[in-house]
Amino acid sequence: MTTRSDSSLASRVPVGNVRCDEGGAWSASKVIALARHPCNVRMYADAPYIKELFRDDAAERVRHPASPGALEVAPPLRLSSDAKPYYLPGSARDLLLHTSCMLAVSADVGRFLDPGSDRHDLAPPSRSDLMSGSFGEEATMVAAWSRVSEATTRALTHGYTHVLLADVRQCIANIRADRVTRLLRRAGADADAVCVLERLHEAWHAAGCRGIPLTAGFRILIKPYLKRADDALADAGVAFVRLQDDFRVFCRGETEVRERLATLTDVVSACGFELNDAKTLVLSRRQLRWAPKPRWMRLRHKLADGVLRPLLSDALQHTPVRDLAGSALLGLYSRRWEPIAPRALV
Repeated sequence: MTTRSDSSLASRVPVGNVRCDEGGAWSASKVIALARHPCNVRMYADAPYIKELFRDDAAERVRHPASPGALEVAPPLRLSSDAKPYYLPGSARDLLLHTSCMLAVSADVGRFLDPGSDRHDLAPPSRSDLMSGSFGEEATMVAAWSRVSEATTRALTHGYTHVLLADVRQCIANIRADRVTRLLRRAGADADAVCVLERLHEAWHAAGCRGIPLTAGFRILIKPYLKRADDALADAGVAFVRLQDDFRVFCRGETEVRERLATLTDVVSACGFELNDAKTLVLSRRQLRWAPKPRWMRLRHKLADGVLRPLLSDALQHTPVRDLAGSALLGLYSRRWEPIAPRALV
């Protein structure tokens, strides 16, 4: 790969044979639906190109992974906060291509997961959603957190006395793109899509980024990435549920809490992660029932990133107020994302 100009990073992707997938999982309309899904839009709704994703001709700009042409990769956008080293693709074109690849591999990712994986992994999209090329209902995250609460309630009525809550530190930023590539190939995913994803990730990492971008790829790829952790916990007889990188481990007594914490620490370490001590806590059955902490946690998730930004992000789904919401998002929050100056690629 070579540097093309001060405004773009260029790399060449081999052009495969274009396949007719109108009756299959991949279609331009599905790519647009995935890119515009409220779960995903909340992550990049204040990106400078958000309005381009909602243009009437957006589907015409979608490229099949088998025929991406000469891949012109724009400089990525980095979150201005040093505490969170996350990034976005630098253009709507790049985001749509990344989303196109994710849709192309989604069914194979679903087949790669165990049939019973949805019992532990409660994060969207579900295994059945992946295999059908969809992302679930619009209220997916609300429904997912409801399932977590229901699983916790069931555990406490079946003899468990404590719940260990643990979160992976900077999970997205610490995902290794080379391992993602190996996992997708092991899953038998679309070879063209895997090749394009590999080249995109290489270009972004050469620009100084870490992990994977904040697109639909995060939620789709974290499932096979943490499958090893899920399998290890299940093999060790640990009762748990997970929503993305948030674990809830159910324990019988404080001694088991300590044992389960040690097991979880080892398991996530084997995946290349570490637990966030600041977000690791233990609640007893009594605390879960009477203490304000669970209500505070639900409120924190509901109000994540404030109130106005999620509200405006959701408003993008409605045509009458889309232009107003988009202008407000860009005016109020666009400074969160800073373009990364391109570097020479080796």
